[in-house]
Amino acid sequence: MLRRRELCPDCLTAELRQVTIRCALCGFAIFPGEPVALYGGPKSSFRGTAGTAEHDGQYVGCLRCDCCPSGGFFAGHWDGQRVVPAFAGGGSAAAEAMRTGQTVVCGDVSDPEGTRQIDPDQDQDRKKT
Repeated sequence: MLRRRELCPDCLTAELRQVTIRCALCGFAIFPGEPVALYGGPKSSFRGTAGTAEHDGQYVGCLRCDCCPSGGFFAGHWDGQRVVPAFAGGGSAAAEAMRTGQTVVCGDVSDPEGTRQIDPDQDQDRKKT
């Protein structure tokens, strides 16, 4: 991760450019720690901009409303080098639902440490008494 206090502004900018990628759909920046979506399909469907990353043959995209309005393609977080999967199957939320046959409900996807799959039947905060 970035060493913020140890670097001058120019060096920090250079380091940030090394760990930041671009969304395969909109081309906007994806910074370390941000939630990402994974998309499959022909390369011609995606932006060919420099800095677009691939993960296991799928393209990495952001979760902004114009790119992933439902959040169904949420797959994990960008750590500056790779996608850290949010699900045991390594795919998106939609792929996980198909793989397990269960509903997939996630906690706070903006927090890499807080993302977890919630079992609605066992989540006591959601049960009415």
